[in-house]
Amino acid sequence: MSEGIKKIKINNDISSLDMLSSLPADAAALFASMQQIPKINNDTSSLDMLSSLPPDAAALLASMQQISKNPISSETIDMISKMKASTQIIDRNKISSTSSGLNSHVMSEINKPNQTEMVRAIPQEIQKALEIQNLVEKIRNTKDPKEKFTVYEEGIALGIVIGKTNKTEVNLIMRDLSKIEYSDFDEELIAFYNDIYLTVLYNDEMVVREMQFGSKYRGATLKGLKTGDHIEKAIELYGQPKMKSVRGALWNKFGVFCENNFITSIRLMS
Repeated sequence: MSEGIKKIKINNDISSLDMLSSLPADAAALFASMQQIPKINNDTSSLDMLSSLPPDAAALLASMQQISKNPISSETIDMISKMKASTQIIDRNKISSTSSGLNSHVMSEINKPNQTEMVRAIPQEIQKALEIQNLVEKIRNTKDPKEKFTVYEEGIALGIVIGKTNKTEVNLIMRDLSKIEYSDFDEELIAFYNDIYLTVLYNDEMVVREMQFGSKYRGATLKGLKTGDHIEKAIELYGQPKMKSVRGALWNKFGVFCENNFITSIRLMS
């Protein structure tokens, strides 16, 4: 050893190992190569000490030939370190702010509520189905003709729901509204209820796919549009349509037929 460099004596006890783990990496490597490193008994206390060291320091000690008669492998040391790390309590004040993504992830894990505290919201689809069911029941039970014949732009009228109500159900509803009757067993895909100016169209599964309300239909849409109104009123109420021609206009599942710019029929479609 060069003159002027103070020779350090390492005591054969645990405190010297604590000192070693606190040294910079280069200095620790230097001490590891020195023959003065004492032997350590391979017992439970030494394992506890190793597991408390930082991973780099634990790996350094594991590589020392004189740590015990049967040196502990680096894989074992690494496993011990990971086991200890997995049981540590996270201190909110010591979370690194150098990585916003990591910080956000860790904080979300810390703040994650227990399952017993979670409140599950009703899915939007179920909520919508309940609203439709309540509306249909209201329409079918009302005695107010205006409310009974209102056309709801989302696809509901007279207690019939576009894409949901089947032919048998329509026939049952129409018995109270029209003098025209249809059999539950016929295969006609169009039903004309001319006495109330209503046409019902079915798909191949005999479920309503479209309803058309004619020129003298006694009701209006929920927003107040009715047959005989000018097309400009429809645009004023519903905005610019997705499709428009001299014969009519279409918004999503709602549309109108026109003649000379006046509405002759209102449509609900699936």
